[in-house]
Amino acid sequence: MHLTIEEVSSLLNLPLGTVQRWIRQGKIPVYSFEGEYVFLEKDLRKWAKSRHIVLSSKSTGTADQNSKQKCRLVAALQRGGVLRGVAGDDISSILKGLVESAPLDHAIDRDELFIRLIEREELSTTGIGRGIAIPHPRSPLENAPAEPCITTCFLDRPVDYGAIDRLPVFVLFLMLSPSPDIHLMLLAKLSHLLRRPSFLDLLKSRPSDEKLLSIADEMETEMDTAHRSSKPEDVF
Repeated sequence: MHLTIEEVSSLLNLPLGTVQRWIRQGKIPVYSFEGEYVFLEKDLRKWAKSRHIVLSSKSTGTADQNSKQKCRLVAALQRGGVLRGVAGDDISSILKGLVESAPLDHAIDRDELFIRLIEREELSTTGIGRGIAIPHPRSPLENAPAEPCITTCFLDRPVDYGAIDRLPVFVLFLMLSPSPDIHLMLLAKLSHLLRRPSFLDLLKSRPSDEKLLSIADEMETEMDTAHRSSKPEDVF
């Protein structure tokens, strides 16, 4: 299970600043994702045991369950909606049109979001190949929505997105999450679907909103059922 730095601080019964100092000093197992610190619970417990550190008896189960409830992919897709015919000749114009048209929470500053998305693209392209891009801020927005949302955007025509396979992008999934933990869970689920040839073919057919959500729901349910049956140590 993935843990946020706040959850680790709670488990260790230490101030957040102390955990941050330990990270800088390399004293605690952690890895970085999109500029945020993410911990694996099994690594943290192994590290704590080796140092005779007693973790809080407070179970992470409640936080984990809340995250799982927020991490229904189809719910995030439904909240984000589907855009069609967004036009543009380059990444900047495409993202501008996407940000202006997406049904975002009213608290989100669209100008700030656009800047954050461009900054992320300058770091490295979010074009993952096969004509797909997953733009997102490097870290949650200051006024990030309480519930994650993913806006599906079918472009008016494919555009060069600097993807590693050099194929032009025809569909984007704009991801906005309230925390790195939820972002990771949703990204894992979305990536799993996008690796399926049948789902990619569905996207190429530019399906109706209802069909897209229906198929995504079926595949996510199948994926969750398989996961429960296999009972892996970690969620992803």
